[in-house]
Amino acid sequence: MNPITAITKRNLLNYLRSKGRLFGSLFMFMLVMFSFLMKSSMPSFDTPINYLIAGVIVMSVFQTSVNNSSYIL
Repeated sequence: MNPITAITKRNLLNYLRSKGRLFGSLFMFMLVMFSFLMKSSMPSFDTPINYLIAGVIVMSVFQTSVNNSSYIL
């Protein structure tokens, strides 16, 4: 088995078993959906919504990379 696929399968299994991480991902997804709804209802709030979306994306990438590196170590 390829080591990369083995690590990926293990990390996905750990991710699905972790209730806190699943809840955090669901919460971030809800924040993104909320930002899109707020953007459509209030056109004057264009800039803060962009910062919210960028922040959620950066937080999710950073959290995923830290968790994966801790599993590898």
